[in-house]
Amino acid sequence: MSYLENFKIGRPGYEYEFWDNPSNIEVSPGEISQETRNKQGEIKKSLYRFAPVIKLTSISNYTVAELNKLIDLKNDVQGSHWLLINDALSILREYRTSATVSTVKLMNASRANITIVGVWLATDYTKVGTNYYTGGNFVESTLTITLGTVLSGANTDVIIEYTYQGWYIKIDPEGLTFNMKGNMGWVDISLTMRGDNG
Repeated sequence: MSYLENFKIGRPGYEYEFWDNPSNIEVSPGEISQETRNKQGEIKKSLYRFAPVIKLTSISNYTVAELNKLIDLKNDVQGSHWLLINDALSILREYRTSATVSTVKLMNASRANITIVGVWLATDYTKVGTNYYTGGNFVESTLTITLGTVLSGANTDVIIEYTYQGWYIKIDPEGLTFNMKGNMGWVDISLTMRGDNG
């Protein structure tokens, strides 16, 4: 599955485009937390949720205009952004419990440009039985799947398979670096982002 001939990053609808897919993308779990001190001066850490930390590296022959986009991006770190890549990534089995007989929600993991492949009963590990998603629809803004075939009851354990092509992100201005490689326009980009899952 292919969506882009290059990768895009920026505010949805106002992305900056860069030629070539990233040469490497690393995703690791990251904590959203806050540290405070109690009356005794001891540090207390409150964990709110987990969000992915995405590190992208890319080496390509960028033009001056494209380098200016990077500078603009480094100065535009407020609000929501997303990163879209060419190659679709797959989640083969995400285990969830249905909210009703006809709806189930994906885990909030900051993933973007999601395409649902199917929904099967959790007992159907090889996914050879009924695909309950066939004829259904998906709303990415709420991560809600409406099934084409209803389940036997609410609170049913299911397997969801889907693809995605990037992440909703928060950009750390200190996490964006780019360096010239020689004098031929080749640029080494390193960008560290945190998934923004609301």
